[in-house]
Amino acid sequence: PGVELTITDPDGDFVDNLFVFGASGFSDVMTLPVTGTYTLTIDPTGQNVGSLTVLVDEVSDTGDLEFGSPTLVTIDTPGENAVRSLVATADQRLALSVSGNTIPDEVEIVVTDPNGDFVGDFSVFGSTGFRDVMTLPLDGTYAVTVNPFGNTGSLTLTAHAVPENTGTTSIGEPTTVTIGTP
Repeated sequence: PGVELTITDPDGDFVDNLFVFGASGFSDVMTLPVTGTYTLTIDPTGQNVGSLTVLVDEVSDTGDLEFGSPTLVTIDTPGENAVRSLVATADQRLALSVSGNTIPDEVEIVVTDPNGDFVGDFSVFGSTGFRDVMTLPLDGTYAVTVNPFGNTGSLTLTAHAVPENTGTTSIGEPTTVTIGTP
């Protein structure tokens, strides 16, 4: 037994659906394409009968992320993704770190450029995580999206501006190397 829930836009065009087997189901965030009244169609399979409760939540969690400033991200609503804006310049080198993560299972963190194109990502499965250097392609505002896959909790996200660290050495001569940024 199961039930299919389908969402259509004001013109009747398909937006998303969810098939639920058993006592509960969950659909992650979806973006509604136009303003207006949407339709939720509930279609049980076969000759099934019964009742269900549907909860539709608007989820929006935005804010800023600045280089070198740890930023607390709290996700209170299942399905909520947090998006933090980061202003950067072309060819700037970015690393990201996560600490104090209380979100269970996997948390995905995705960086997109000012045009919405993918730059890099990483997943966190415990209390800490790290994404090594990504070179940013454009000047502008980047989106750093935290996707907890329907879970709730909090984490601290830090953007690190990573300087170029190059130099020369010679065979047989000791060379001191200092790394000051994760």
